[in-house]
Amino acid sequence: MKPLNRFIHIKILTFSILVLGVTVLLLNLSFQFIFKNYIDDSRDKDIDRVIAQIEKTVEDQVVTQEEFQLLNRLVNAYQMVVTVTLEEEVVYQSASMRKGMISAPPEGEDANQLLITKPRRALPLIPMDEENLVYKSYSIDSSDIMYQAKVGVLSNNISEIDRHFLVTMNVIFVFLFIAAIVATLFISKIISKKIVNPILSIKKQTANIYKKEYQQVSSINTDILELRELSKDVEELANELEIQENYQQQMTVDIAHELRSPLAVLRSHMEALIDKIWEPSPERLSRCYDEIIRLTTLVDDLNDLAMIERAGFYVELTKVDLKDIIKAICVNFESMYQEKDLYLKINLEDNLVMIGDSNRLKQIFINLLMNSLKYTDQGGVEIKAYKEKDDVVVEIMDTGIGMRKEQLDFIFKRFYRTDSSRSRKTGGAGIGLSIVKGLVEAHNGRIQVESQFDQGTIFKMSFSAIQENSKI
Repeated sequence: MKPLNRFIHIKILTFSILVLGVTVLLLNLSFQFIFKNYIDDSRDKDIDRVIAQIEKTVEDQVVTQEEFQLLNRLVNAYQMVVTVTLEEEVVYQSASMRKGMISAPPEGEDANQLLITKPRRALPLIPMDEENLVYKSYSIDSSDIMYQAKVGVLSNNISEIDRHFLVTMNVIFVFLFIAAIVATLFISKIISKKIVNPILSIKKQTANIYKKEYQQVSSINTDILELRELSKDVEELANELEIQENYQQQMTVDIAHELRSPLAVLRSHMEALIDKIWEPSPERLSRCYDEIIRLTTLVDDLNDLAMIERAGFYVELTKVDLKDIIKAICVNFESMYQEKDLYLKINLEDNLVMIGDSNRLKQIFINLLMNSLKYTDQGGVEIKAYKEKDDVVVEIMDTGIGMRKEQLDFIFKRFYRTDSSRSRKTGGAGIGLSIVKGLVEAHNGRIQVESQFDQGTIFKMSFSAIQENSKI
């Protein structure tokens, strides 16, 4: 397997070479097509100039030495073969059509007598292969005299100068292609490093998570949005894992403490009874029973939490009226609140009908009322239930010790307790609110909490309401 850095480098380089090759090829083909059209247009204009010069010559009737030389210079410069005939008799012929040389006519000789005579001034021959020529015929009308001009041009329409220019441009294209490849080589290295280095850093972070070195995990600074977000997610994962690990460690300590205390009490009481230090009495047996209930409650809470967090957990849904459920629960809590000299007020609207599991809903309100009872020393608790649009809303407000703002994000976490010493005195392992949140969400509901330190806490739950006469 190839290292990621090398793999990305090779992929970028290969793709870049392919794109550059296709681009250079298309540019070269486009240039040659445009250049050929330019040559064709230029050659047509050159032929038009030669024909125009021939027309001017025959129209003047008298050929001067200057006109004759100009015609030959045009034909020679444009690399053409030109023959002008009058009634099938040649009156002008370019040098490349003869095996000898062409000479200028005597000064003032009639254009109709432009026949080749003895050489007087030699003009250079134009080296052309007759097989590579393409001929076009033109008719020239001068004073009711019809001349025929036959012009031959190179079939490929490219002169040596033009061909040299094309070769030069091809060399330039090749040079640019090679230069682009070299530039791409360096750019691909830079890009691959820019991509790979953050990935390697993230890999190192995950290795730190595996080693449980969570403090070594931090987000990386990169311009690539996806990698920056991935790094941030890895950091959040490490923080969450650290929190969960601390919770689990704290859970072990808390559960050990919760189990140790009642078991120690039971053990001491049983030993005293066995050794006949104590006589069995209703009071001592009641203490033993209370510790057994405490153990049973802890085990039941742990079992409930495990069930709620297990995939496939469901509640048995029926039509229920929250007003009846809350009133029944409050009746059972009245004596406990009176013992602490706390008030328990209820303010319930009618027709608070919803679809839910009555037993699980009772468990939600019992846990919240018990939680308020534990953390409220003066004042009391008020329960409000009302309809809001399509929801049934329940609010449980206490005047207890409250919570700080930074604690609110953690209160529904497993085994989290805002005051460990107080929780141990009042009982509980910090999983009651986790159970509440899980059961509310199992009913497709929502739970929110507002709290101010040393002033109190409000738990607000919302469930989907139905009409009282609705059928399910």
